[in-house]
Amino acid sequence: MLHGLLVVVVPLCLVAGWWQLHQALSGNSLSWAYTVEWPIFAAIAAVAWWQLLHEGGEARAARAEAARLDVERVAASAARTGDDSLEVTGVHGDERVALAARREYLAHLERTR
Repeated sequence: MLHGLLVVVVPLCLVAGWWQLHQALSGNSLSWAYTVEWPIFAAIAAVAWWQLLHEGGEARAARAEAARLDVERVAASAARTGDDSLEVTGVHGDERVALAARREYLAHLERTR
Protein backbone atom coordinates (compact mmCIF):
# COMPACT_ATOMS: atom_id res chain seq x y z
CA MET A 1 0.00 0.00 0.00
CA LEU A 2 2.86 2.35 0.81
CA HIS A 3 4.34 1.89 -2.65
CA GLY A 4 0.97 2.47 -4.30
CA LEU A 5 0.49 5.67 -2.35
CA LEU A 6 3.87 6.94 -3.52
CA VAL A 7 3.12 5.98 -7.12
CA VAL A 8 -0.06 8.08 -6.95
CA VAL A 9 1.06 11.05 -4.83
CA VAL A 10 4.37 11.93 -6.49
CA PRO A 11 3.04 12.05 -10.07
CA LEU A 12 -0.02 14.03 -8.96
CA CYS A 13 2.19 16.57 -7.22
CA LEU A 14 4.42 16.86 -10.28
CA VAL A 15 1.43 17.26 -12.61
CA ALA A 16 0.01 19.95 -10.32
CA GLY A 17 3.38 21.75 -10.42
CA TRP A 18 3.45 21.52 -14.22
CA TRP A 19 -0.11 22.88 -14.42
CA GLN A 20 0.77 25.75 -12.06
CA LEU A 21 3.81 26.56 -14.21
CA HIS A 22 1.55 26.98 -17.23
CA GLN A 23 -0.84 29.10 -15.15
CA ALA A 24 2.07 31.28 -14.04
CA LEU A 25 3.33 31.68 -17.62
CA SER A 26 -0.19 32.74 -18.60
CA GLY A 27 0.01 35.69 -16.21
CA ASN A 28 -1.18 34.36 -12.86
CA SER A 29 1.62 35.58 -10.60
CA LEU A 30 0.41 33.63 -7.54
CA SER A 31 0.97 30.40 -9.45
CA TRP A 32 4.75 30.90 -9.31
CA ALA A 33 4.69 29.97 -5.62
CA TYR A 34 2.65 26.84 -6.33
CA THR A 35 4.99 25.95 -9.20
CA VAL A 36 7.75 25.55 -6.63
CA GLU A 37 5.57 24.17 -3.84
CA TRP A 38 4.15 21.09 -5.61
CA PRO A 39 7.52 19.52 -6.49
CA ILE A 40 8.59 20.11 -2.87
CA PHE A 41 5.52 18.16 -1.74
CA ALA A 42 6.53 15.34 -4.10
CA ALA A 43 10.04 15.33 -2.61
CA ILE A 44 8.67 15.26 0.95
CA ALA A 45 6.45 12.29 0.04
CA ALA A 46 9.43 10.45 -1.47
CA VAL A 47 11.63 11.10 1.59
CA ALA A 48 8.86 9.98 3.96
CA TRP A 49 8.36 6.82 1.89
CA TRP A 50 12.09 6.08 2.01
CA GLN A 51 12.28 6.60 5.77
CA LEU A 52 9.25 4.42 6.42
CA LEU A 53 10.73 1.62 4.33
CA HIS A 54 14.13 1.83 5.99
CA GLU A 55 13.02 2.23 9.58
CA GLY A 56 15.47 0.36 11.77
CA GLY A 57 14.48 -2.77 13.63
CA GLU A 58 15.23 -1.07 16.94
CA ALA A 59 12.84 1.80 16.24
CA ARG A 60 10.13 -0.62 15.12
CA ALA A 61 10.63 -2.76 18.24
CA ALA A 62 10.51 0.33 20.49
CA ARG A 63 7.26 1.44 18.88
CA ALA A 64 5.73 -2.02 19.32
CA GLU A 65 6.87 -2.13 22.96
CA ALA A 66 5.35 1.29 23.64
CA ALA A 67 2.03 0.14 22.17
CA ARG A 68 2.12 -3.03 24.28
CA LEU A 69 2.80 -1.00 27.43
CA ASP A 70 -0.11 1.31 26.60
CA VAL A 71 -2.46 -1.65 26.27
CA GLU A 72 -1.21 -3.05 29.58
CA ARG A 73 -1.73 0.34 31.24
CA VAL A 74 -5.30 0.45 29.96
CA ALA A 75 -5.97 -3.10 31.15
CA ALA A 76 -4.52 -2.29 34.58
CA SER A 77 -6.62 0.86 34.79
CA ALA A 78 -9.75 -1.08 33.84
CA ALA A 79 -8.98 -3.76 36.42
CA ARG A 80 -8.32 -1.14 39.10
CA THR A 81 -11.62 0.63 38.49
CA GLY A 82 -13.61 -2.52 37.79
CA ASP A 83 -14.44 -1.17 34.34
CA ASP A 84 -14.89 -4.17 32.07
CA SER A 85 -16.41 -2.16 29.22
CA LEU A 86 -13.02 -2.00 27.52
CA GLU A 87 -13.35 -5.69 26.75
CA VAL A 88 -15.97 -4.98 24.11
CA THR A 89 -15.57 -7.21 21.07
CA GLY A 90 -13.82 -5.41 18.24
CA VAL A 91 -12.04 -2.84 20.43
CA HIS A 92 -8.35 -3.64 20.44
CA GLY A 93 -4.93 -2.02 20.79
CA ASP A 94 -4.84 1.66 19.96
CA GLU A 95 -8.63 1.97 20.12
CA ARG A 96 -8.60 0.67 23.68
CA VAL A 97 -5.85 3.12 24.60
CA ALA A 98 -7.75 6.03 23.05
CA LEU A 99 -10.97 4.98 24.76
CA ALA A 100 -9.27 4.71 28.14
CA ALA A 101 -7.54 8.07 27.70
CA ARG A 102 -10.85 9.68 26.82
CA ARG A 103 -12.51 8.16 29.89
CA GLU A 104 -9.63 9.29 32.12
CA TYR A 105 -9.95 12.81 30.72
CA LEU A 106 -13.70 12.89 31.31
CA ALA A 107 -13.23 11.59 34.84
CA HIS A 108 -10.65 14.32 35.44
CA LEU A 109 -13.09 16.95 34.19
CA GLU A 110 -15.80 15.56 36.46
CA ARG A 111 -13.49 15.69 39.51
CA THR A 112 -12.45 19.29 38.85
CA ARG A 113 -16.00 20.62 38.67
